[in-house]
Amino acid sequence: MALEDNESCGSRASEPISPKRGRHHRQRLQIFNQVLNRLNQLNPDEVKLPGFEDQLWLHFNRLPARYTNV
Repeated sequence: MALEDNESCGSRASEPISPKRGRHHRQRLQIFNQVLNRLNQLNPDEVKLPGFEDQLWLHFNRLPARYTNV
């Protein structure tokens, strides 16, 4: 279950986003969804574990923006 741009969960939509930050957030969310889909194909049982998506999202938020620029 991947999040779309208009969906949010917990800390993913906790504060207003500036236009520049919004672009980075959308890019990060897009990459997050791609990684989550790939992980789900490789090991769907692990992706279904409680909190897995949240932990992965926290990991993405720790990365510098330059790591997620496409």
